[in-house]
Amino acid sequence: MQKFILSLSILLVSLAVSAQDIIVTNQQDTIFCKIRKISETTINYEQIIDNQIIGKFINVGDVSFYQQKSKQSGRNLSNTRVNFNIGGMSLLTGAERQINDLVWQGVPRKDAKKFVNDMYFITNFGGGIHYFSKQSVGIGVKYHFMFSCAKADFILSQDGLASNVLIDDRTYFNYIAPSLAFQGWFNEQQKMRFTAEIAVGYVYYREEIRQKVMQIPQNSLYEGNLFGGNVELGVEYYLKKYLSIGANIGTLLMIGTIKSDFVDNYGYRYNIQSAIFLPTLTYSLSARYHFNYKTKIKNKIK
Repeated sequence: MQKFILSLSILLVSLAVSAQDIIVTNQQDTIFCKIRKISETTINYEQIIDNQIIGKFINVGDVSFYQQKSKQSGRNLSNTRVNFNIGGMSLLTGAERQINDLVWQGVPRKDAKKFVNDMYFITNFGGGIHYFSKQSVGIGVKYHFMFSCAKADFILSQDGLASNVLIDDRTYFNYIAPSLAFQGWFNEQQKMRFTAEIAVGYVYYREEIRQKVMQIPQNSLYEGNLFGGNVELGVEYYLKKYLSIGANIGTLLMIGTIKSDFVDNYGYRYNIQSAIFLPTLTYSLSARYHFNYKTKIKNKIK
């Protein structure tokens, strides 16, 4: 009989513990309790101590994970996000005007359209890191490397004269900026989350044009330091509590002054400054790793 009572007591204790909510701190301590309220800064919970219900709270920044048994779902309270753009593209606007300029110079429209489309289709890679002092708002820094390459072999026809033109145009953008990030869950299952970023920073622009007109080299270099502003919206899906993949769409506006250095048909060198305004549409896929910064530091110290 005593063995039966002991076994029953152990079973009841086990069921009571399994039915409670769980809070795991950054020190990896586990708190069994009943979670009553969750805000941006604190988690309010209750514990039974000496047959009395005691109300307590803990700062969100001190929590690495919590689980509410009533919802059958746990929540990762990571406060740091590392983002990798695993592939993307950007499209410069204003392509039609560039096509018309080439057609006016005698380039067949079909050839002009292909060349400009290649030049305005930009491949981009990059990444960023953000720290969230609150679960929905964070600050950080982001970086993008973008480039395009366009090659063509034109036959220019002007004033009854035909000229063969070989051209290789390569453009590079390096963009780095501090950014403000926003995020929020779509539902309580916490599998999908929307994200948004606003960034203002620096762009290094460099365009190299290598061309031959009737086998005579005519090379040009354009470079400059530009102002860049970026707005990006995205959706991410959690494969695991600390790993997600996402899709993003946004815009990057670049404005400033570039310097050009080129040599004309007669061998004269020119250095010219000109204003530039480049609005782009950006699309990318990303992989993100989420972790709790305080937990990582404390584990390392131990």
